[in-house]
Amino acid sequence: MTDACEKFCLFDLDGRITGVVAPSTFYTIDDGKTVINGPSGVYKLNEQTVPALKEGLERAGSLVTGTTEDAKAVCNLLQNPETSRTTSFFLCKAKDCADILEDTKSIQSAKILIVGCGGIGSSVALLLAGSGIKNLTLVDADVIERSNLNRQLF
Repeated sequence: MTDACEKFCLFDLDGRITGVVAPSTFYTIDDGKTVINGPSGVYKLNEQTVPALKEGLERAGSLVTGTTEDAKAVCNLLQNPETSRTTSFFLCKAKDCADILEDTKSIQSAKILIVGCGGIGSSVALLLAGSGIKNLTLVDADVIERSNLNRQLF
């Protein structure tokens, strides 16, 4: 078992991974009951058992299920500084770990052309690169001048 899985996964009583927990999940104990606040809302557990925890995480939209291999792969994406934030975002809406892996692969293999690297184009390029897109082609025929440096990130 990897350290990433221990940080981000929910395990059943037999030690098997049952899903990846969205990092945006918050929980607290209120009057002896666990309250889970996740992407789909707040859910209060009626009992303190692993099955109840799993149900609460699912209802709060915080548990993304999948095969053990897919869950481990998602945990590794969460551990990687280049993919952690995008993966965290995907975990807020994904229904299955395989969906996250497919979306990540699509982003990493995308080829984007940006024509114009002024205020908007340079900002878009920065945001796309931050999301994990690796193949960006930037085209701009303008000359950088002092008067427009305040609008350009490059």
